[in-house]
Amino acid sequence: MTEHKGWTSTDRDRRSQTMTVVWSLIWAGGFLLANTAIKKEWITGDAGVVAATALVVFLGIGWVYAYVRYLSHADELVRKVQLEAMAVALSVGFLVGFASLLLESGGILEARPTSMVLAMIAGYIAATLVGHRRYS
Repeated sequence: MTEHKGWTSTDRDRRSQTMTVVWSLIWAGGFLLANTAIKKEWITGDAGVVAATALVVFLGIGWVYAYVRYLSHADELVRKVQLEAMAVALSVGFLVGFASLLLESGGILEARPTSMVLAMIAGYIAATLVGHRRYS
């Protein structure tokens, strides 16, 4: 029997979780670098912007693959926490997104996808922490 060590229960689970974190950092770093390069005009022209965007999308596919692999190795409790966290993240994203659209229609603010994405990330992190605490 394997000793329970924190958020994951086996060495394979921990390796999968580590790879998910590594790919998250690679994707986020690629996004930040591409975004900075585009805004500072280190990358110019439509072809350059499309190439940088395609690279970030491919890095994101690596992250998705790592996350799905992590979930496939995880036990039922970890999957339950992740499912609940994803449901909260999606719901919070919809709420913030649609509220932003209404506020934009009323001329109060300009709707930005960044707000929705940040709300989804915050909702996911909060729900994951609550789920781990609830089931620990």
